[in-house]
Amino acid sequence: MIDIVQSTLKKKKVVITAVVLIAVLIFAFKLMADQKPAEAMQDNALTVEAAEATMTDSLKGLTYKANLEPMEEAIVSSNASGQVTQVLFENGDQVVQGQVLAYLNDKDLQNQLKAAQISLNQLQAELASKQNDYGIAKELYQSGAYSKTSFDAAQLAYQTALSSVELKKVAIQDINNSLNDYVIRSAISGEIGGKNISVGQYVNMGAALATVKNNTAIKAVIQLMQGDLSKVAVGQTVELRVGEKESQRFEGVVETIAASADNQTRVFDCLIKVSNPDGTLHSGVTGTIEIAEEGKKEVLVIPMTALTGSEGDYSVFTIEDHTAHKVAVTIGEISEDMVEITSGIQEGEKIIISNLNSIQDGDKVTVSGKGK
Repeated sequence: MIDIVQSTLKKKKVVITAVVLIAVLIFAFKLMADQKPAEAMQDNALTVEAAEATMTDSLKGLTYKANLEPMEEAIVSSNASGQVTQVLFENGDQVVQGQVLAYLNDKDLQNQLKAAQISLNQLQAELASKQNDYGIAKELYQSGAYSKTSFDAAQLAYQTALSSVELKKVAIQDINNSLNDYVIRSAISGEIGGKNISVGQYVNMGAALATVKNNTAIKAVIQLMQGDLSKVAVGQTVELRVGEKESQRFEGVVETIAASADNQTRVFDCLIKVSNPDGTLHSGVTGTIEIAEEGKKEVLVIPMTALTGSEGDYSVFTIEDHTAHKVAVTIGEISEDMVEITSGIQEGEKIIISNLNSIQDGDKVTVSGKGK
């Protein structure tokens, strides 16, 4: 009887084990079956790039093209004519105010200076003698042992010798001043360029030999339209954009606005100062000045590349659970590569910005690269 019961229990255990094993196999099979469509769906999803809708300052404002110029610029020239004996700079060098840039041949002046110095020494020796004679004559005259005529003659000789010394000193100072003219210096600090001088060259007084530009600050010059005058004021902060796709941005300040318009163009010159301590900006290039209007507000913006449709019927594709959803939107201001969205989507929503021509509402998508 016990053997029969044990046999029955063994059979039940086998059956239970078999049932559990079958259940596990069924679950695993179902799980694999469910994954295959998902994987297939993932394989069929379109790869796109995306961006988020963000808030930014109002896009509305004034924009003007600007020419960039150094705030300070000076021509290097000589105050004398002569042959160049030494040049101490190359294009692109940074120089400081007063730095010696070149020397001219001053041999003739040096000879004149030596001769004048010798002459001065002689005149000073003569002055010392005449001063001594005058002192003796004065004492003798005061004691009554010297005539008025003799005293006057001694006094005149001393005064003449003194005048000769003073005149010679002035002549020497003039020579030294002329020698300074044979030393060419930089009038300002900055970067030197446009070199037009070499050793052995004969230069004329006043000829342009190089240019020094102080680029620690750049001035951006724009021509304001009369209708925009009320929107711009001295001291107002503006933005300068330069570089490829105007990707580099700098803060500037309005320095001056012309009091009157140009007689022909009827525009007002406006000078904007932009700090440039690291030399990123260069004179001679153009940029764009953006002047924000007063009372600016934050607006919702997206890249222009996310927008589809035409005027009055614009839409974008949002992404939710790897699915593209076409959403109608209305737009506001447009600035370069961004567009203001006034209705349709919210801040933070992911917007598709690529492959828009290949997407339909409800398509499965995979975000990669930009915006992932």
